[in-house]
Amino acid sequence: MADLMIILYALAGIGVGFIAALLGLGGGFIMVPLLNLVFGIPIRQSIGTSLFTIVFTSSSSSVEYVRKRVTDLKLGAMMIPFTITGAVIGANVSVLIPEDILKAIFGVVLFIASVRMFLKKNNKDKLGLQSDTEEDVSGSKFLCVSRICTEPDGTQFEYTVSIPLIALFGFCAGLVSGLLGVGGGIIQVPVLNLIFGIPIHIAIATSLFIIIFTSSFGMTTHLLLGNVILSIGVLLAIGTVIGGQIGARAAQKIERRKLRKIFAILMAFAGIRMFISLFAI
Repeated sequence: MADLMIILYALAGIGVGFIAALLGLGGGFIMVPLLNLVFGIPIRQSIGTSLFTIVFTSSSSSVEYVRKRVTDLKLGAMMIPFTITGAVIGANVSVLIPEDILKAIFGVVLFIASVRMFLKKNNKDKLGLQSDTEEDVSGSKFLCVSRICTEPDGTQFEYTVSIPLIALFGFCAGLVSGLLGVGGGIIQVPVLNLIFGIPIHIAIATSLFIIIFTSSFGMTTHLLLGNVILSIGVLLAIGTVIGGQIGARAAQKIERRKLRKIFAILMAFAGIRMFISLFAI
């Protein structure tokens, strides 16, 4: 591999890692098109190699969030079994489902979710003030769990999550991860924030923690299928670890509303990109 390509892969990893950590994503929604459209790597290998790097991206970023006590570890542990199941199934059926159909469905979901998140007003996040979305989901306390998280500055947040819905969305996020080579955060973050009323910083941090396990199992399956280019994956992973640390630190200094809007814009971009790719020759 030429020296220039080594540098380019490492720089690409740094950029993806920074954005992924900032927004609670694995970075696959950037990494897959980057590998496929810019570096010319076949789509199946792009997906598998992306998942390989996501393991390192999410691990690097999650450590910083856990250290700052922003991650809801209990909620993450509840979702992990379902995301892992979805990731393994998604990876195995990735060669069976027409890619164009997957891209079209995923593109629609991304765009709708991005519009909702961009237009959403701030929730009353502090303890004792319940958001409208939380009331909708937790109208019945059956199979629901109340959570209280305290950030380093002493700010407390309270929210309620439905275990059946957590299981459903966790499985869907894992399925998409295995199928498309993304971490699953692009589904998890808006679900946790919009549907359960979880503050955006906690949703991002918890999503990254879950992605560690989701991507690990999805990557292992793709590795067995021969869809991971290890030489490129290692270079990208080194870059994402560096970028992930920088992004996780930067995220704590950005206003919640701005962070939500940045995430929404990138989601809309990813959805539009998927539609455009359907017509690429």
